[in-house]
Amino acid sequence: MQPAAAYTSVDVPVHILGEHFEPVASQRVGRGGAVDVDSTFRAFLGDVELKDVQWQAPDRLTALVPAGLSGGPYDLTVIGPTGEGTFPAAFSGSTRRPAALSATLSAPARVELGTQAEVDLLLTNGGDAAAASPSVSLLAGEGLAVVAVPGAGARIKPGQTVHLVALVAAEARGSVPLTLDVTGRDAFDGEQIEAIASATVQVVSPAELSTATVPVPDLVSVGQSLDLVATVTNQGDVDALGVALTPLSVSGPGGAVVDSLPPPQDIPAGASRTFHVAAHATSSGAVFFACGVAGSDAITGGAISVQATWDIVFVQAAAQLSARWLTVPPMIAPGQGFTATLGVTNTGEALARDVAPVPNPPSVAVTAGSGSLTASPAQAPVDVPGGSTAVFSWTFSASGSPPASLVLSAGASGADANSGAAIAAGSVSSPTIALQNSSVLVASLSAPAGALRGDTFTATLAVTDSGGVGVNGLAPSLSIASGTGGAQVVSGPVPASQNVAGGATASFTWTCAATSNGAIALSATVAGTDAIDGSSRSATAGATVAISDAVQVAAAPLGASTTFAYVFDFNGRVYLGPSRDGTGGVRMLPDGSSPQPFTLAFQGDPVNGDNNASSTRPFPSLGSTNCAMDTIQCGPDNENGRGLFGSGIVGGTPWLIAGGARTNSVLSHVYATTDAGTAPVFSYDYVANALTSQTRGTSSMLVFRDRVYFGFADTGASRPTYIVLRKMPSSPGSTPVVGVDVANLRINQVSDVGSAGLVNRNTTQMQMIDSQTAFNDRIYLANNGGIVHSDTNDPQPPLAGLLPPWTVSTPSNALYVGKSSITTRKTLDIEPADKAFPQMAALAGRLYAARNTTSGPQLWTCVPGPDLLCDPQDWTLLAPNGVGDTTLSQFDDPQNTRVTLLAATSSRLYVGYNNPAGVVLYRSRAGLTAPSSRADFEGTAGCDASQAPSSCDGLGGRGLGAGATRIFDGRVLTYGKDYLYLTAGNGSSGFRVFRLVQ
Repeated sequence: MQPAAAYTSVDVPVHILGEHFEPVASQRVGRGGAVDVDSTFRAFLGDVELKDVQWQAPDRLTALVPAGLSGGPYDLTVIGPTGEGTFPAAFSGSTRRPAALSATLSAPARVELGTQAEVDLLLTNGGDAAAASPSVSLLAGEGLAVVAVPGAGARIKPGQTVHLVALVAAEARGSVPLTLDVTGRDAFDGEQIEAIASATVQVVSPAELSTATVPVPDLVSVGQSLDLVATVTNQGDVDALGVALTPLSVSGPGGAVVDSLPPPQDIPAGASRTFHVAAHATSSGAVFFACGVAGSDAITGGAISVQATWDIVFVQAAAQLSARWLTVPPMIAPGQGFTATLGVTNTGEALARDVAPVPNPPSVAVTAGSGSLTASPAQAPVDVPGGSTAVFSWTFSASGSPPASLVLSAGASGADANSGAAIAAGSVSSPTIALQNSSVLVASLSAPAGALRGDTFTATLAVTDSGGVGVNGLAPSLSIASGTGGAQVVSGPVPASQNVAGGATASFTWTCAATSNGAIALSATVAGTDAIDGSSRSATAGATVAISDAVQVAAAPLGASTTFAYVFDFNGRVYLGPSRDGTGGVRMLPDGSSPQPFTLAFQGDPVNGDNNASSTRPFPSLGSTNCAMDTIQCGPDNENGRGLFGSGIVGGTPWLIAGGARTNSVLSHVYATTDAGTAPVFSYDYVANALTSQTRGTSSMLVFRDRVYFGFADTGASRPTYIVLRKMPSSPGSTPVVGVDVANLRINQVSDVGSAGLVNRNTTQMQMIDSQTAFNDRIYLANNGGIVHSDTNDPQPPLAGLLPPWTVSTPSNALYVGKSSITTRKTLDIEPADKAFPQMAALAGRLYAARNTTSGPQLWTCVPGPDLLCDPQDWTLLAPNGVGDTTLSQFDDPQNTRVTLLAATSSRLYVGYNNPAGVVLYRSRAGLTAPSSRADFEGTAGCDASQAPSSCDGLGGRGLGAGATRIFDGRVLTYGKDYLYLTAGNGSSGFRVFRLVQ
């Protein structure tokens, strides 16, 4: 009988299996002879008759066990037409409830990554029969691992609840499902029973701290307070409790004291909290701060910590002013003008800001007779670096009735640039000025306001007989009074003696050598005899010269709106440009004198056409940023941004050379002229067929072996673009033959620097040729991808199927590979700070390269092997930091964010940095042609650059004494001796021009 057991709260269908369940057929006689079939069967369980017994087959019957039958096992009796049969213990019945499992899964809502957690499993049998052979399965989604699940035993009794504890491990963050599957069999009827429960567990990362610190400010004076700010971020998913800073450690050559620590704070998951540590500086030098940050995990209670360090804080001795001198002529006449100068020295280390004379002009005291002096205020205020002297000058006019005596007095005031504290210099008085009648010698001494240390300058004494009789036998002498600087007379006076007629002027000159930085006072005396009575006549005069490593030769020579300019030599003059509107520039003599503005004009291309639809010819501009297209504001190719302006000598002839830039579309021309006048007209070279459709701007130029090599910014698939121009244009312009007179050298196919190189392809979206130089008769060029050199001194475009004739020179040094070069999207108005390799320079058989990385600047030097080529292994890091990131070359100043100058004279290497506190320049020491460390360089007044920045500032002082924060261009020009010229500024006002001598 199937089933052999069942719950009988209702009728139960069953199958009765056996044999010889045969109906009986009989045929009637008469009435048509019909056949009757008897298939009636009855079945009994014990005494209880089953319902609805139906014949199905000779071996099978179906029936219903009536509800309520309980007990057993009962014997089965079947009665049919042919007899009856019995099967013992065929069926058991029960009216109780069957076994019924239910499951409860209780798991923690959150589990920390890397930990284990217990999960409660409750298994309940709610029926009246036992649940046999229970099986427990715990399934976890990705992120949790089931470590252990205990068994539930052999059976679960009716009404019993079994409590099990499973163990899971958190492996990955996220919301993870848990599923409990419990199965068994009803102990009475053997039916499969099952219960399922589920829960969700959030796997979270533990509390994890990180810090970002900044000292405010990072340049302070002794005694000044500072705020050490630490921003602590909880990067985990669990709150961090009781986060606090441990006591700070203070180290370094300087001194500082921590005044107070902030209270602890709770930091929610994913949130940040700021802590402020109060401190003050006690002694000058570099100071380093560090501490621990500790708290506890809100779930586990475990300790969490991180280390916090602050950037270097530089402590300087406070600025202190003193008035050093107030120079005046000893004698003047009514109506005569004279110059008075006041020297104010900052004897501290910190910058003295907004220094001005007090009063301005100086006060005038009449000590005898009746007289007066008047003057306009001097230009003020100015900033005075530590150890430097500012000179203020006034032109006074005298009046009154001789004889009279007058004295000037003045002091100065300003503020410490670091702390803002007010500072003052006590008043100083001039020597007595005698107001005399005319007929006396009057002398004036002129000298340049600034001179370069190591250079020579001329002092000129002009002697006038303000009477009408003349003075004979004038004999002058020149002395250099003590000051903060130093100089000596090399030769003079020239002439040694001469006469001067009444009302006339005679001049004497001396050549002086500037020997040390600072301000010096020159004093000249001249004596002679009256041409009539032979009585003695004499006069004295003074002048002040500021000696520095850098001299400003021009301030905003193209106006306040032109903030950038290239600087180069052309026909013995210093050229600067282009102006902001691209229409001209200015040129001057090497010492900055005799400035002359010049205009630019560019011939139209009648053969190939111009992109600019303006009808004006020639075009008056090479283009300017945001110029209106198809107007004379833009260039012939509708150039609408600054490209490149420079010069070079081709075939012994000096050329002015220019290339433009565009924000979109293509360039078609470069321009050149030999016109040395003040209105040069440029001829064009049509080079469009050597460029790509996405060549945007001219980024660099090299004139080598009477050829001009142009690098361009390019955003196309074949980037960057690099061409050679072998033939200069004739007027009005030329269309050079591609492959003969002009060629694309396919630098894009060269490894490291090109987008289609064989290996190490450069994938940067915008690529350019940052810089080029010639070294050992080979061309070296660089960009963000690295450095390569030509295999010959006249590289050709590659033949089909061959690689370009260039070799990778990129340093293989781990310190190079560990940093990433900067990149830029700019295609015009490019500055050195935008370039990965702004400049390369050669000195004494070595090649130097300046590199800007995303972490900061590096300097590299190559010492070639016997092949005289720079191979990757020939490069080493130059002048690495001693503190901070020692894989950078910042002269230990993290504010030196970009290297923007690298140039070499015949004996020195110069390096310059952009710095928000003022540009910084250093140079290799005299006589040292193979620098390697910071100690091989010098700063202002020859100081040891390894002591920078706290004890050795850059050449010419930070910002070159003019607040310049960015270097725009720089190169070495030779006028009798080598000079370094550079343009610099702050990017928002007119650029300035500076000169240094080797």
